[in-house]
Amino acid sequence: MTNEQVLFQLLRYEICNTPLPEERLAFDPVALYRLSKHHDLAHLVADALSKHSLLPEDEKVRSAFERAQMTAVYREIQLTAATQRIRDAFREGRIPFVPLKGAIVRSFYPEPWMRTSCDVDVLIRENDLEKATQILTDIGFTTDGKQDFHDVSFYDGDVHLELHFNIRENIEQIDGLLSDVWDYTECFQDMEYRETPAFFLFHHVAHMSYHFVAGGCGIKPFLDLWLLRKNGFCEEDKIFPLLNACGLIPFYRAIGDLTDVWLEGKEHSDLTRQMEAYVLSGGVYGTSENGNATGAARKKGKFRYLWSLAFPSYRSMCVIYPSLRKKKVLLPFYYIRRFFAKLFGRDRKRVRSRWKATMGQDPGRIRSVEALLQAVGLNE
Repeated sequence: MTNEQVLFQLLRYEICNTPLPEERLAFDPVALYRLSKHHDLAHLVADALSKHSLLPEDEKVRSAFERAQMTAVYREIQLTAATQRIRDAFREGRIPFVPLKGAIVRSFYPEPWMRTSCDVDVLIRENDLEKATQILTDIGFTTDGKQDFHDVSFYDGDVHLELHFNIRENIEQIDGLLSDVWDYTECFQDMEYRETPAFFLFHHVAHMSYHFVAGGCGIKPFLDLWLLRKNGFCEEDKIFPLLNACGLIPFYRAIGDLTDVWLEGKEHSDLTRQMEAYVLSGGVYGTSENGNATGAARKKGKFRYLWSLAFPSYRSMCVIYPSLRKKKVLLPFYYIRRFFAKLFGRDRKRVRSRWKATMGQDPGRIRSVEALLQAVGLNE
């Protein structure tokens, strides 16, 4: 049994309550730790190993597993407390808000600490941003006020809050529907809104697709998906119109099939094997190697991909330079500005490294990734 197979046996036990095989699991402790850590799942592996007296004898590796589990428990306590403070503050300030991602999914896990997260994600309306910023700073959060494409970051000790004013991903295929998120919310309790079940699941799949084409989405979203589906979170026929509007039905079916392989022990197909290799290599957020391969595959060549990076669309440029909005005539000048900033500014080493990494991509690897993206409907 490979370390990957052992990982999924342990995850089935933790998430699905599936008994481990009767024969004692044989695995490389260091490799298993690195693999599970790569996907932010070492805490689940540690718990399963501990319950079966299978923690490694090597003190260093054993301690690493135990530390991962303790950190996950501590982190969940921190995030839960911070989320409640944010809830209370926004309710008192009369700001409508929507908890996103882990804050909702966590309740479907056997224990909340099992669903780790690096931050708290909350959505508000953009016209409430200034007021929300003042409220958060009043309760102890700090921020540099810098607006990303869809959020502003706040910090309180070890807690990172991503305060979203939209949930778009800068991908035209899905952003039209994601822009309408408030049309798909329901009041949950005194200023707190929730995405409707169908939209929440659609958002989850759309976010997975964003990370998938960027280099990998990790194993954790597949665990989320399995729990949402198995707990009857949403009637499947209600999500299909949303997925269909964004061309995500092939991707949804493919990730569902891979989820069933990993968590229900179903047989692999050629496609799920390809997806597995891609996802496992990418870790939690994907890798630049995967990202460069998918970029070259989607743009039908290395040079076209690099050209798209050098000269993004007007829409993307408006994300990078908000002052360009409604001034499309100035786009050439902003291209020149960006060109010199990338070539001679702080990012110059990273730009040159990306150029070399992209040009060094094996053509066979690009063709393989292109075939994978074609099969799951993410090739454009």
